[in-house]
Amino acid sequence: MLVATMPGNAKTAKAKAGDALVSDKLEGWYRLAFIVFSGLVFVAFVLQLGLSSLMAGRVLPGVTVAGMEIGGMTRADARELLAQPLVRHTINIAVGSNTFKVSSSDIGARYDTEATLNQAMLTGREQAFVPLQLLSAHRTQPLGYAYQLNRKSEEAFIEKVVASSGQAPLDAAIVVKNGEPAVQADVDGRSLSRQVVSQAIATQLDNFSSTPVRLEPTVQHARIKATDAERAILQTKQLLAVPVTITYLDRVFSPTPAQKDSWITFQKSPNNEAPGLIPSLSKDGIKNYLQAVAVQINANPINRKINVQNGNSQETQVGQDGIQLDQDTLATMIAGSVGAKQPVVTAAPTKLVPYQTEYNRSVSLDYGKYIEVNLGQQHLWVYQDHKVIYESAITSGAAGAGFPTATGLFSIQAKQTNRNLNGYAIGYNYNVFVKYWMPFYGNYGLHDASWRGGFGGQDYYYGGSHGCVNLPEATAAFIFGWADVGTPVWIHH
Repeated sequence: MLVATMPGNAKTAKAKAGDALVSDKLEGWYRLAFIVFSGLVFVAFVLQLGLSSLMAGRVLPGVTVAGMEIGGMTRADARELLAQPLVRHTINIAVGSNTFKVSSSDIGARYDTEATLNQAMLTGREQAFVPLQLLSAHRTQPLGYAYQLNRKSEEAFIEKVVASSGQAPLDAAIVVKNGEPAVQADVDGRSLSRQVVSQAIATQLDNFSSTPVRLEPTVQHARIKATDAERAILQTKQLLAVPVTITYLDRVFSPTPAQKDSWITFQKSPNNEAPGLIPSLSKDGIKNYLQAVAVQINANPINRKINVQNGNSQETQVGQDGIQLDQDTLATMIAGSVGAKQPVVTAAPTKLVPYQTEYNRSVSLDYGKYIEVNLGQQHLWVYQDHKVIYESAITSGAAGAGFPTATGLFSIQAKQTNRNLNGYAIGYNYNVFVKYWMPFYGNYGLHDASWRGGFGGQDYYYGGSHGCVNLPEATAAFIFGWADVGTPVWIHH
């Protein structure tokens, strides 16, 4: 049998033709893929450009704040919508038959519309591709209002709700009796926890809801158990065992264990630390004991007494300083030493209490006629045979300006009419004419004052005379005609 054979060159040519065909097909697919990809890129570019332009300055669709749809809104429109309910928002919590309502502002909540808008505008924009942003925005959980909270005001409201919700738990405590510390056991309660109330407030603030949130009291366990106080019991015993000795002259004071019962107070450990009680020295408790010591040490001052009759002084009782236990200094020293578990042996610190001088002022005017001037009342009375026969308003010296009228018992030294009163000789810049002049003490005198518009007012303090007693002209005329040289003039406050 004969077999036909193809020459080698023919085979090679046929293989090359097949390879060329495959290459042409691949090239066609590449061109098609490039065209499709370019088309997709173009479409994506157009979508990105169009949607970016469309959503520029707007909240992405699907974004809600406290149940309000603001998607697609401009910032200004969203701001107007979000601001509308702010003025009437109420926190509303129901516990059993009690309802607690308070405005959000009363618990210190201050809503921040701009911060809320910032959060809304950024929602969904984590992606660079706008279509993905739109998809992300639709999947986002509803937003709450952004706000700032005054924790002190919130805590006061929480305290009110918790206190009315049942019986709060009682932490273990320590009492000291007759120098022996003992534990008062903790007691469980049934009420709301502060955390539950706080969460209810946060929910209503976030969602801007005033729908009542009903809360049910549950068993609340004490934070500090009786076993948590064991360490404090040991520390308290150590503090009470520190000896204290106070000396004063020949006396010695050493408090008994029972007298130290109020010396120690207990603070609860902070919430971020292990439950327990922290004993500390109480200065007020120590001073309770020192008050009994002070009774045996203190001596009241004896005031000096002086009788002043008609301007003449006579000492009737010699003054003597008192002495007083310095309780603050001693309590501070005892608290510091006992707190460091160091024995106290000290002399009682004392301080002097200066005596005061008491003046018993009296005027015995057994005269047939005299004149009384009261500077406080800015008034004058004329007495004859122990009866007032004339009275008048006056203006005395300007005490506030440094020109007070002298006080005491004086008498009229002279009587003159129509003369000038010149102050240059005694260092004052005045020269005035008076119709009636009746000096009673040096350059001080009674006289008319035609330049004054009125008398008897409290304006004398800064606007009065240079020390004289100014009188209305009618008063000056009466006294000038009635008084003799030597008539007593009693001037006082």
